Amino acid sequence: MERKFTTALRYQFKVLCSAWAKKGICSKDDYLKVWYEYKRNIPIDLLSEAQASQALKGLVSERTRLSKLSVVDDVEYELEEMQKDEQLFGNGLEPLNEDDEDTKEVDES
Repeated sequence: MERKFTTALRYQFKVLCSAWAKKGICSKDDYLKVWYEYKRNIPIDLLSEAQASQALKGLVSERTRLSKLSVVDDVEYELEEMQKDEQLFGNGLEPLNEDDEDTKEVDES
């Protein structure tokens, strides 16, 4: 199936590049420099992936864990974003425990 798509796309770009070559936009053989990548549209089970990733925490590197997740395309970019988030939000967030507020109110009265 993918082979037929690639053949059709290659022919389409061949026609376009030949027309564009006459206008000086590109060379006649530039269509050969185009690469195609196909991703199957298969439903993924994010819950099981997340559980497997959590189970691997501490056993393998973060880079390996992220590479096994289907939602992460670029592991290096994701690691950089995680570091930025840690710098921005790491220690600056207040705790989300509602119990802390209740104990403060009880102490004040």
